[in-house]
Amino acid sequence: MDDSKVKVIFHEPIRAITPGQVVVFYQGEECHQVYRADKR
Repeated sequence: MDDSKVKVIFHEPIRAITPGQVVVFYQGEECHQVYRADKR
């Protein structure tokens, strides 16, 4: 995996993940990064 990708591993199975959804990482209460399937 290169620096332009992120891999998210869930502890439990997640249902109904669809294109266009995002993953957001927080550092404390501050939003640190937002990733979408097509851009960062």
